[in-house]
Amino acid sequence: MCGRFTLKTPAEALARAFGGAATDYPPPRCNIAPGMPLAALRSAAAARETVRLRSLLHPYMAEDLEAYPVATSVNDPRRDSPACIERIG
Repeated sequence: MCGRFTLKTPAEALARAFGGAATDYPPPRCNIAPGMPLAALRSAAAARETVRLRSLLHPYMAEDLEAYPVATSVNDPRRDSPACIERIG
């Protein structure tokens, strides 16, 4: 699993700390996955506003990935060059 996290702070506490109504914030929950909407604070012209945003980073499905052999120069700082990212094989 990548990019998952937990929100433990109650919506009422977020509303007191950042302003707005408690309904502007999501309830506490575990295992928040990429793509699920979350509350974010954004600075508008004169004030902060609470908006719902979704993550734009989504993991690839395993069947969409291709595997290639890794060059021996990878993870060796003395061999840092474009050859590290070239396909071999």
